[in-house]
Amino acid sequence: MSRKKLVLLVADLDMENMIKALLGRADSFEIEELRSSRDYDIYRHPGRDPGCRIGAADFLRSFVESHDHALVLFDLEGCGDEIRPIDDVECEVERNLSLSGWGGRARAIAIAPELESWVWSPSPHVAEAINWKGHDPRIADWLCTNGWTSCVGEKPRRPKEALEAALRAVGRPRSPSIYSAIGSLASFTRCTDRSFLRFKNTLKSWFGRTKS
Repeated sequence: MSRKKLVLLVADLDMENMIKALLGRADSFEIEELRSSRDYDIYRHPGRDPGCRIGAADFLRSFVESHDHALVLFDLEGCGDEIRPIDDVECEVERNLSLSGWGGRARAIAIAPELESWVWSPSPHVAEAINWKGHDPRIADWLCTNGWTSCVGEKPRRPKEALEAALRAVGRPRSPSIYSAIGSLASFTRCTDRSFLRFKNTLKSWFGRTKS
């Protein structure tokens, strides 16, 4: 069996779909091409967010020799350790991964408060993915009018609940395919989310293209 570049452990199907879509955009991240199954494997922890935080080292131990790097992603909210600083939560997961054999080849990313904070990028593809395109008012105005944000252009304070409310407003069932669509099409150029930048910078540090 040939060695692979990366193994990922995520909390649920929504996150899996988003990450797989993002990994398919090598040009946007300025990284080497990463193809599913050939270059990387992605798994969901049965214990979801708490499982990723507590059990990542045990789950990924068997991949130490077969994969170059490991990346663990989970929501901070619901992981069971929300009151501690996010840096401390991530460091603990990484310390356990290091002790299990990964050394410095593994990274943990806690998304605060949850994955939906990545969903609300300013890209027009977000409205398209949730079937809001063509509706009046614009999604940004609707979020503000309905109290999800305090001003147009701001991200919702409760991103998951805001997404669910927006989907109800247009009669769109909640589906993991929404995360695939946003991850595949939305522009994250202006995204300043801490966890997304950590994800992006981790990929570039491990798989960044070498300048010719």
